[in-house]
Amino acid sequence: MTLLQNQLHDAAASLVADFTKTSSYKNPNTNGSIKEDLIRKELMQRLPSGIEFGKGEIVDTFGNRTGEHDIVGYDKHFMPLFQSHGTISTFFSESVFCCVEAKSFLDEAALKDAKKKFDSIAQLKRVYEATSLSHYMQTVIGIGGFSGTLTIPGRDNNINVPKMVTAVFAISGLKNETISNHLITIKPNADLVCILDKGVWGRKHDSQQWICACDRPELTYYTFIVLLHELLHPHLLRHLYARVNLAKYV
Repeated sequence: MTLLQNQLHDAAASLVADFTKTSSYKNPNTNGSIKEDLIRKELMQRLPSGIEFGKGEIVDTFGNRTGEHDIVGYDKHFMPLFQSHGTISTFFSESVFCCVEAKSFLDEAALKDAKKKFDSIAQLKRVYEATSLSHYMQTVIGIGGFSGTLTIPGRDNNINVPKMVTAVFAISGLKNETISNHLITIKPNADLVCILDKGVWGRKHDSQQWICACDRPELTYYTFIVLLHELLHPHLLRHLYARVNLAKYV
């Protein structure tokens, strides 16, 4: 394995060990919160620094609400969030890059639970306003003399951006063949499914066709992080062409 593959393999082993330690907590809510926090902190180390992670519900300007999600990756530089109580937050849909549902063990019931949560995300409407690329180049990057603007079609100069990335991340789970069958029948509306000791599955763009991207446990976490980076890439470039009008939430 390469240096990066080894590092992520060791990180995954450390995460599994930390999960095992939480078994001493008998309260299932406490146990679940600790496990979510462990995954949240681990992902923060592997993804771009502009992505912050929290937990809570997501809302849009049309009044849609999703209910609580385990791990929400949001844009901490350009959009605020509102903490309802404790560590539970309310996120504006335009600020969210990805949602990850954390599972100790992935079986049919856990996959159906993830589907329910991801279906609520699919109902959200995220609206951005087109912005001038030349203005961005001159004021943000500091490059002068750039002429022209980026023309983006859309009614009232509004545009839609790539959908939120959704993923299921589990420490263990059913056999690969069984999971593959459940993905076909349940249709969990996720982009990625990762079971650390089994493999990684990815969904073809805008389809319900699933592919096992990795079935080698020693490379599972590495594959998951690489694919997650790829899926998040369009979101990280979003501010080149779009901005959020917070006044729409009033």
